[in-house]
Amino acid sequence: YKSTGLVGLMASGVPSKGAALVDAVCKKVEAVAKGVSDAQLAHAKALALGELKASTASTSGLISSIGAQVLLTGKFNAAESAAAIQAVTAAEVSSYVASMLKASPSLAAYGSLAGLPRVDAVAKRFA
Repeated sequence: YKSTGLVGLMASGVPSKGAALVDAVCKKVEAVAKGVSDAQLAHAKALALGELKASTASTSGLISSIGAQVLLTGKFNAAESAAAIQAVTAAEVSSYVASMLKASPSLAAYGSLAGLPRVDAVAKRFA
């Protein structure tokens, strides 16, 4: 986790379509690594800002947000967090995802695993 951190992707589907689901998620991640549109970036920023507002709207959410930010950065400032979200560029997103794809993935699954590819098969897609 030296330069990319820990990133989680979650998807769910019917067991018989597990391989197709993993393939679709991999294709989406590969596409983001190649670039995101201004509209996609604006949508992602709106979601992140909405999550920031929602997480600080209640006392318990605010306390949780403060705790997480203090542990990560040593301080909490919602305005700085919002500004940091707004400052993210499409090039930064693509660069981050491209570097993430160079790391060895982990795969966790719950339920019927018969239709899922092995983690080494998923890793080969990004090698």
